[in-house]
Amino acid sequence: MGETRFDYRDGRAQAARWALWLGMWWIAAFACVAYSYANPFAGVLQWVCIIVSLTGLVRRVRAYAEEHEGYGFWRRLWLSWTTSFYASLLTTMAQHLYFRFLDKGRLMSAWTEMMNNEEVRQAMTQLYPNVNIEAQIEAMDNITLGDITVCLITLNILLAAAAALLTALLSRPRKDKTELNQT
Repeated sequence: MGETRFDYRDGRAQAARWALWLGMWWIAAFACVAYSYANPFAGVLQWVCIIVSLTGLVRRVRAYAEEHEGYGFWRRLWLSWTTSFYASLLTTMAQHLYFRFLDKGRLMSAWTEMMNNEEVRQAMTQLYPNVNIEAQIEAMDNITLGDITVCLITLNILLAAAAALLTALLSRPRKDKTELNQT
């Protein structure tokens, strides 16, 4: 295998293709979260979606790094960050569309209903004694779609950064099979 030059254009193109795949898994995970209030099994499926997406990304980045000799940690981090960032934007767009057209307030009303539960209130009071729960419920009632979208894009980008770092750490190319046989 000869030395190949690092090509950002090719890396961005790969990241964009992989981001579609990764984003679909993350959107499926979000759908599981959104419907886990009605069906608890969906909460389990959320974790399956996340694990499949991250292991798939690690395998893709590792395979790409093995194809391109000299693809070190920082290049793997760049590739996985670019992929995860694009996927987080796609996921945020899907989440925005969900809240805009499909949710019709169900998720927010489920959260508000949960906060109105006496057991939850007692637990919140014990965990956060200085927080006014009534003010929190009122704030949740006044939240807008724009507020939700800003929170989600921030959360998604932070999660993408964590996924990228984890991917870069786990996607170290394996030794060549001929090297393994010689030792």
